[in-house]
Amino acid sequence: MEQWQKMVLSLREISRERKISIKEISEKLGKHQTTISSFFAIRNPPTLENFLEIAGVIDVEINITGVDDEFLERAIKNYKKNKRTRTINKILKK
Repeated sequence: MEQWQKMVLSLREISRERKISIKEISEKLGKHQTTISSFFAIRNPPTLENFLEIAGVIDVEINITGVDDEFLERAIKNYKKNKRTRTINKILKK
């Protein structure tokens, strides 16, 4: 089993333990339930963005080892900035 599959299975198990349904995840992310089902079925490797979004809904903290704190803080800051921009763009499109 590949590493990405183990990570997805971990998220799936955590979501089950926390009683967070595929429907709830899909509604919070604005994605189809089939997209989330496919993610948890580990049919194809997810994009990093999808993985992080689903982890966020499930309230799972992702830790990356092997990089210094300064680099990681910059990466998180950029991710949050880009996420806010994407959210604003989604709202404006509606």
